[in-house]
Amino acid sequence: DYLIVGRLLGASVLGVYTLAYRIPELAIRSFDRVIGGVSFPLLAQVQADKDFLKSTYLGYIRYISMFTFSIGVGIAIISRLFVETFLSSKWQATILPMALISIALAIISVGHIPGIFYKAIGRPDILNKLSIIKIPLIVAIIWYAAKWGIVGVGVGQIIFATISVLLDNFVVSRIIKFNLIDTVKALVPAIVCSISMLFTTIPAMIFFSP
Repeated sequence: DYLIVGRLLGASVLGVYTLAYRIPELAIRSFDRVIGGVSFPLLAQVQADKDFLKSTYLGYIRYISMFTFSIGVGIAIISRLFVETFLSSKWQATILPMALISIALAIISVGHIPGIFYKAIGRPDILNKLSIIKIPLIVAIIWYAAKWGIVGVGVGQIIFATISVLLDNFVVSRIIKFNLIDTVKALVPAIVCSISMLFTTIPAMIFFSP
């Protein structure tokens, strides 16, 4: 995305996009890396027990999404207040892209565990094969979305994140035999937490806005 934004929209727009991406990345991606570090040995240890592997995998999805969905929604809502408080007025253009990227990174966080899962069961080749699909896909989406500037790129990130997570979820479900209902059940607590974040943050925004 950085290469495409810089190539199509210019260096100054890339600077705005980089800042808009950096804030949610610090909050969400850093958490993903920590979880990834501790999930690999556990998934590798239980891979022989398919039922326990399934419950462990869905458990990771449940608890990761509870955190990342809430944080993503929270950052999206307070993006304007954050920029106006901690950055200067010249960075107003980061507000909407930051909100969109926050949602995209929250969604794609659910797709972080499948990558760990493939390695843990001794099938890193699946990760490589999926990359052959995903890399051209994200290039095409971001390239097309860049017609609408970095706001379009932010929307493109959400679209790609959704497709990527659905694809990974389908592949993993074929391996350890679970269905869409199991995934939805795992995500219900995250949806509840996100709604709670929404109704908590909006009044705070209204109160603190000048």
